[in-house]
Amino acid sequence: MIASVRGTVERIGIDHVVVQVGGFGIKVYVPASELPSVDVVGSQTMFFTTLVLREDSVDLYGFSSAEGKKLFETLINVNGVGPRLALSALSVMSPQEIATAILTSDSGVLARVPGIGKRIAGRIILDLQARVEQEWGIVATSAQQAYGDLVAALAALGYSSEEVQRVVAALGDISELNLEGQLRLALQKLAGDEML
Repeated sequence: MIASVRGTVERIGIDHVVVQVGGFGIKVYVPASELPSVDVVGSQTMFFTTLVLREDSVDLYGFSSAEGKKLFETLINVNGVGPRLALSALSVMSPQEIATAILTSDSGVLARVPGIGKRIAGRIILDLQARVEQEWGIVATSAQQAYGDLVAALAALGYSSEEVQRVVAALGDISELNLEGQLRLALQKLAGDEML
């Protein structure tokens, strides 16, 4: 198995990067959210990779973090979730956001990923919740603890536990903001969700 690829960026596509390694150009499919971090053609890059063998194809999927790779490998073990769908999920959400959605049984957040409906979201939660809790529980819990004041403020404003967990997961890393700034962003996000 090819565990990682390090080399020079030869070409950047819509959903992939070609990395020049020892005279070979290796096509690595990457989440769309990671393409901006690739920089430019000619720069050095490194991906944690997973090789997926199918009857009709051999594809290499790459991630800038070991967590992204780990979650990708976890997701593709769910019946009905192939590599492209798992890559799509990691294109719109961070590994921590997906793990939090699974841990909190928030199928609505997962269903926002193109190609994942309520049925597949439910299957992901059912199949992976125990495994994600074991492997990712510390990450999700520490994120919730880091935003404990924000969670308490949103709950005091009357938002449900599910709404609070969803918005905290969707905000990503806002630890540099004070509580007022975090609350403002959370309320904007919640107001935007209600308009959908």
